[in-house]
Amino acid sequence: MFIFITLPLFLLGLKFWTAPAYLRYRSKLNTILAPITFIPIFYSNHIDMVFLGLLSCIMNCYVLWYHSDPPPMPKDFTKNPNQR
Repeated sequence: MFIFITLPLFLLGLKFWTAPAYLRYRSKLNTILAPITFIPIFYSNHIDMVFLGLLSCIMNCYVLWYHSDPPPMPKDFTKNPNQR
């Protein structure tokens, strides 16, 4: 369960949290797969698996909230930071 469910969902959540701020994060895979994190939360026997499942759920549910109500971006953010 760890290799096939929890670890990929955790790494998918990290993909959002480590994305550059000047790029809009457009991958909606987190929002589709967020409910799958309930499987390790409720069916794991080890407490570390439950905590990692909870952390993955929180991380991916935040991405769901981000996509449902995205923050407004200033127009200067859309320009290339290297251009002057």
